[in-house]
Amino acid sequence: MKKTLLILFILLNTLEGRENPFFPAKVLEQKNTVAKATEAVADETPTMRKAEDDSLKQVAEKNVIAEVSETVNFEYIRIIVSESKIRIETKDKLKKAFIAEDPKVIILDFYHKVSFATKKRQFDIIPFHEVRIGAHKNYYSFVVELTEAHEYNVEKVPYGYELKIR
Repeated sequence: MKKTLLILFILLNTLEGRENPFFPAKVLEQKNTVAKATEAVADETPTMRKAEDDSLKQVAEKNVIAEVSETVNFEYIRIIVSESKIRIETKDKLKKAFIAEDPKVIILDFYHKVSFATKKRQFDIIPFHEVRIGAHKNYYSFVVELTEAHEYNVEKVPYGYELKIR
């Protein structure tokens, strides 16, 4: 029994897995490169030449995202809200996207037979005020309430959709 547990423990410790399965491996590699570049800048010695220092800082600055963003996980959907767009990560197919009677509300319906209580989340990121997700008979609705009326565009992207505000 002890040998079996020891072997199981050793095997589990040797497993490698990606930190976040929602992002492609290239994005994770790029983040690791940025982390190494910023560590190198932080660990610089007085003997390091100025040209090397500047090139490392430029690499780090190019790869850092300057936008403010917030990530929210709902049951069947993960959203990343930034200043002008919402990235919707889901495996479900978009049924339709439309504006409700109030032009400040955009609704995206996704095919999926589910049952759950309505959930909502408020944001301090303009132009987004609040998002809600609610289940219906054969689909669920993702509702985006804006601070003021805007035109929008929905595009299919890897791992889901992107709602861009113009």
